[in-house]
Amino acid sequence: MSATITIKKKIYEGNTFTRGGTVFSSTIAVDGFDFGTPPTTGLHRDGTLSAEIDNAFRKLIQVRTNKTPAVDVTVNLPDGYTLSVSLQQHYSDKYSIEPEIASVTFV
Repeated sequence: MSATITIKKKIYEGNTFTRGGTVFSSTIAVDGFDFGTPPTTGLHRDGTLSAEIDNAFRKLIQVRTNKTPAVDVTVNLPDGYTLSVSLQQHYSDKYSIEPEIASVTFV
């Protein structure tokens, strides 16, 4: 069984009422499971991809708690982003210890 996390990035311009910044959000899909409305992380204004990766995995684990089998996760990064091999391994090691996650791949 597989799951896909699609991370999106949006840059907001500042104006008189709000400050500008980078916002990330993620959508989660699990093959063979219809959520009705796909789980999302919402908008996070801290502006870092690493925080959004953590948020997305937390959300995936939340919706997969006590469900089997564990899923192979593919993470679709926003355009222009790549992770080093060591950082990919870090996230794979960090999240594959969870019983809901079998493996992690970044594209």
